[in-house]
Amino acid sequence: MKPIALLAFLAMTSLAGSVTAGISRDAQRLALVSQYAAEPVRTVHVAHARSWESLGSEHLLLWSTPRRAFLLKLDGFCTDLSMTFDISLKYQSPVLSAGFDRVLVHDKGFGRHQECRILEIRPVDVKAMKAAERAARKSAKAS
Repeated sequence: MKPIALLAFLAMTSLAGSVTAGISRDAQRLALVSQYAAEPVRTVHVAHARSWESLGSEHLLLWSTPRRAFLLKLDGFCTDLSMTFDISLKYQSPVLSAGFDRVLVHDKGFGRHQECRILEIRPVDVKAMKAAERAARKSAKAS
């Protein structure tokens, strides 16, 4: 195999591994958050989004305060969600509504955004989720 072809092959293999690892991490995180998410609600009061975490192209963990988070299920057209650094909410503040409001995924490089409709909102028991994360870290250190 020629050196250039070998380098291209190795780069593609490395990239594929990174993408697979990212998908696996998203799936693991989504499974954990889902365990602590309550039944879906129609609306929630959210004054502003403090932070967020992509959990693949169809789920978003939205933090409104350090102790209050919501698992949002999106309409599946948010292909750029896991690659963006900037999102915003398109909603009637301070009420976020499932089936009506949207997450805007911004792409600063091209000056465009994707609009992803919120299909489901599930409040997360943050206290229990963080306790489980601490226990898992403690268990991993002990091993």
